[in-house]
Order: sequence, then structure tokens, then C-alpha cells
Amino acid sequence: MKIGIIVLEDQPGEVDFIKVARGYRSLGFEGLSFRSPFQLSSALDLCQLRDIRQCAEEIGVFVSFDLGFLNPYNAVLSPELWAIGAGDYCKALEMQLTAARELGCTEVVGKIAGVRGPYNGRYAFDRFGTDVEWCGQLYASRNLLLKIRPVLADLGVRIDLENHEDLTSWELSELVEAIGTDYLGVSLDVANLPVLGENPYEGSKRLAPYTHLMHIKDFLLLPTSSGLLRQIRPA
Repeated sequence: MKIGIIVLEDQPGEVDFIKVARGYRSLGFEGLSFRSPFQLSSALDLCQLRDIRQCAEEIGVFVSFDLGFLNPYNAVLSPELWAIGAGDYCKALEMQLTAARELGCTEVVGKIAGVRGPYNGRYAFDRFGTDVEWCGQLYASRNLLLKIRPVLADLGVRIDLENHEDLTSWELSELVEAIGTDYLGVSLDVANLPVLGENPYEGSKRLAPYTHLMHIKDFLLLPTSSGLLRQIRPA
């Protein structure tokens, strides 16, 4: 097991990879996970990505990133993907997966849905959207994953879906089995399981056979007048 850190930047655009990688490596981290491949190369330039891979190997860190939404109903939230794929969302996903291969990254994070800020309450969650029922969103996501499965097979890259405050462990495991464990896995965030009322131990045990990446954090559940409040804490 290797311990990395998610790289969050205040400014949009490409990061100074060498500076960032050396800084976090000096703190003992063995890898860097980026919210988007566009933090590494705004045009997903393969030569630039190969140079980054070489730098990463010399510094001694692995590199991974978040692929974004695999839910067609949320694709509109990623206009940069429409642009890079010239309106073809599947092509944009293929370009990101090719970028992962050039970086030596065989496991990339993906998500189906999440929380829409700055809203609060039930309808802030895509799962409880009133426009498209959750079963419809899951069905569309499954079909999109099936469309890009040949690309995953050709590149030798696997998408690890995060239980991003939306998917239950049962839904996630069923989706992985439907797509195939060679192409789809889990990026487990234990602190997200209680959001859907799941026992974190039982949910983690259920997803363990499919888990290749993890978000490590601790949390508290505190009683309030309107229910349980989750507080995220350092592990």
C-alpha cells in the first residue's frame, strides 16, 4: 500500500508539477492525486504527460487523477470535457483515459453523482433529484460505462467509482459486477457510507473485494435536533 495526497490548488490551470511533487515527497507522501488531469496538462498533451511521468518516477511518486462524472445527466457540469472532446463526451473520456496510461496510472477515480452546493437539504443530492429518478441515473451511467469498456480494455486502465455520498455499497457492488471487475472497481471513502445510513464496517467489508483506492479520513456522528451531523476529521 502507498499513501498519497489529493492536490488542491487555489488557482485554476496547470500546476508546477516538479515543485508540487518534490514538496509533498519531502513530507513523506508517495503519490499525488489530482482532481482533474487538466491540472497536469490543459490540452492533455501526450508529450507533456510523458515528461510528467518521467519526473514522477525520478522523484519517486505515483500520479493519479479524477476522471469526473460517469453519469450522462451530470456531464453538463464538466464543460471542459465537452470542449476537449469537441462535443463528444465519450471521446473526452477516452482522451482522459489515454492520458492516464501515459502517466502510468492504471487506476483512475470516477463518480456518478454528488452534492450540489451551495444548496442544503435533501435536494442538494443528485440521488434525490426531481428531474431524473435515481434508477434512471444509474441505468444511464451503466450504459455509458459499457460504451467505454472497450477503451478500458485496450488501455489496461480501470475506473474506480467513489461512493461519493450517492451510491450505496449494494448499488456500487452490483454496478461493478455488471461492468466487470477488470474494468470497474471502487475508490472507497468510508466516511461517506454513513451519509446513506450505512454501517461503515459492514459497507467496507462488502466493497473490500472491489476496492483498489481509498480516501483515508475519520469522522464523528453527532446528534442534533434534525438528525445526525457528520463531522470530517483527520485520520
